[in-house]
Amino acid sequence: QIIKNTIMKNLKVYLTMLICSFVLLNTTLADSPKKSPETKLADEICMMLDHADRLDLDGQTIETTIVFKVNEDRRCELLDSGTEHPKLEKYIRSNLNEKRIWTRDVDHDMNYFVTVVFREDK
Repeated sequence: QIIKNTIMKNLKVYLTMLICSFVLLNTTLADSPKKSPETKLADEICMMLDHADRLDLDGQTIETTIVFKVNEDRRCELLDSGTEHPKLEKYIRSNLNEKRIWTRDVDHDMNYFVTVVFREDK
């Protein structure tokens, strides 16, 4: 009898935890809007270029539209850095070209355009 009561108590606790987990999971999924693969890809590209504060941009703010493809191996193929600034061009190329893309469900061999603003922190 004691074993049966202990099992029933444990079962109630586990079921309650399971129900709470499902409610929490559903609430979390409902609160977070789903981003399209293109938006996720743009976010990933911006994160890959997030350490540009070390660049010397001669006090300039540079807005550039980066053009790239994602190949079958999920590697970024930079087509155009969108800038003539030599240091920024080198930075973009070294941080994007042939780098692994983790975003899933992107179209391969499609040209993607991401506009990024680089400004020098002072």
